[in-house]
Amino acid sequence: MGAILLTSICVVTRNDAAITNPEQVSSIEKSFIKCILEISRRYFDPDHPIGIVSYSNIPSSTGELKQDTTFKFITQQLLLEIYSSSKWTVTISNKYYSAEPLIVEDNNPYAVIIIMDDTKENILVSLVRMLIILTNKWYNPDAYIVIADMRIPNDGNIYHGYDFIFKFLWKCCRIANVVILTNVCDSDNSREFYIEVYSWLPELDMDIEKNEITSFGIIDYWKFGEDENGIFLKENVFPTKQGKDFKGLEINITGYVMAPHWAVKPDINISASNISDSKSIDIINILYGPAVDFLKTYSNSLNMKIKLCISIECALSSDIRGPYTWVSIPVDYQILPGALIDAYVFSTSNIRKIPQWQSILKVFTPSLWICVLISYVTFTFTLWFIESIIIKNKTVMMQCHNSKLIKCFLETMRPMFGSSGNINFRHTLSFLLFSVWLFYSLQINTAYQSSLVDFMTNPRYFPPLRHIKDIKESNYKVVKGDDIMDEEKLEILRMAGIENNINDSISDVTTVEQIENLAFLSRRSIVKYEATCEVDGRLCFVQMEESSHGHILGFGVRKGSFLLKPYIQIYQKLESTGIIKKWHDDFLRNTQSTRFVLDAHDLFIPLGLKHLQGTFYLLILGLLVSFFIFMCENVFSICMKQKF
Repeated sequence: MGAILLTSICVVTRNDAAITNPEQVSSIEKSFIKCILEISRRYFDPDHPIGIVSYSNIPSSTGELKQDTTFKFITQQLLLEIYSSSKWTVTISNKYYSAEPLIVEDNNPYAVIIIMDDTKENILVSLVRMLIILTNKWYNPDAYIVIADMRIPNDGNIYHGYDFIFKFLWKCCRIANVVILTNVCDSDNSREFYIEVYSWLPELDMDIEKNEITSFGIIDYWKFGEDENGIFLKENVFPTKQGKDFKGLEINITGYVMAPHWAVKPDINISASNISDSKSIDIINILYGPAVDFLKTYSNSLNMKIKLCISIECALSSDIRGPYTWVSIPVDYQILPGALIDAYVFSTSNIRKIPQWQSILKVFTPSLWICVLISYVTFTFTLWFIESIIIKNKTVMMQCHNSKLIKCFLETMRPMFGSSGNINFRHTLSFLLFSVWLFYSLQINTAYQSSLVDFMTNPRYFPPLRHIKDIKESNYKVVKGDDIMDEEKLEILRMAGIENNINDSISDVTTVEQIENLAFLSRRSIVKYEATCEVDGRLCFVQMEESSHGHILGFGVRKGSFLLKPYIQIYQKLESTGIIKKWHDDFLRNTQSTRFVLDAHDLFIPLGLKHLQGTFYLLILGLLVSFFIFMCENVFSICMKQKF
């Protein structure tokens, strides 16, 4: 027995009385109900729940509906029809979930019915929000989405937005089984009217090379007459409903690359254990629907092969449901594109920039200061011991032996101050040089830590190329990332090998990142790529969020690096010192961090040993001056002895 889930951004509070006692609805609404029920009868699997969402049933934070919403179409007539059927079970939760759809019996919804019953502007915003929630939590690659446009076509722009809906669902969610229902009548008095069924077909309405939907159109009509029974005018436009003996489309399997939401599913008679760990050629079955035609066309054009994977070893999240697919493209790439499935891809924003010295000082722990002090005392005592041996003047020796030890320390440190022998410099210069020497010792002791942070935040395998013209002169493949309308959802991963035309006019405000033989171009200065897992010994890369909110500083360690083995310990140590939190706080407080690349480079500099060069040269100069004074004093002392 299946279940129908009533949900939106939040689960709506409703009792059974609202379902069993509906108000009178119009004939147009009845026709939509019959059409949706017929599609459900043909294509929706009773073993999976159906998610029904509507802009009108989005409740407030208390779980109550807004007073200006009708709620009549969803909770009354449509649910009554399905509730009265013996094939379906209606489940309505009275618990409020904040941005967390309710999963019925831990099953994935087989279908999502979305009711567009508000203005064009509101419905597009709410549609995107609802789809983000649905696609982030529910994974069923062969699911259908039925969108019922209940708006009255009182203007000529009612179809505006359909193109965005189709493209959004395909680019961001990889859902091809989408139909939009809309009536062609603007009055409720007509005795006979049609419901137009809009969709797109891969072989006709898609540019395979660019992986973009070019157009959409009417694929069928639903005719609703006076007898209140409707029919589809084109009976064969939809595929036949799956049965127990469904064989599907056979495709050989060799690939091991994660792919987002391909419309594939194993046959019900195939055991998952037989194919989950297999690396040989297997056969899987493709479900019915427009995705079948698309997958066939797309796989043939790119010679793509598909493999089903039930268990994913690289998954870092335990909340994994449903079948997952892997694809392989027969091109030799150094890296593999990742998948845009939040349930099992662990991603962090990787900016690889640290604000100058605010975070560097956080590395100085109390234990480090103690080590510097011990090394200083040890070095001073060694110098005093050597000097006490080589000094020939017995008077000076007796004076040192008769003095306190602390006085001997101070006397033997004078050469380091540049004031030893018969010449005494001012104490201000002495203490200044001593302070510089102490800072130099501190930097030397932290040099390895600085180089460690430098390696992790600025991996060496990124060539120093910063502009498009540099990329054109190299042998890198270019992939251009375009922003999408919805900032909460990322664009699907950039397919390696598909080159895009680059506009030279944006070269000054474009940040370039290179990974092996692939170059990523971003219009924004904050770069966002991170290695997340390994597949067959190769790193997988995914595109990150543009915003750093809600993420932590990501570090990437290349396979084969000496840092790979102690990577976790290194990260924990850096986190315990506070450098990560300090960096993140500094970055969020910086209001200019989202400006173009020139400002970003001025505000954020890579942390490395090169930033110690100025201090190093200053200290070397001070030591050379001290050594020169020390030699002059010795020569002067020898000359004075020879004179007398």
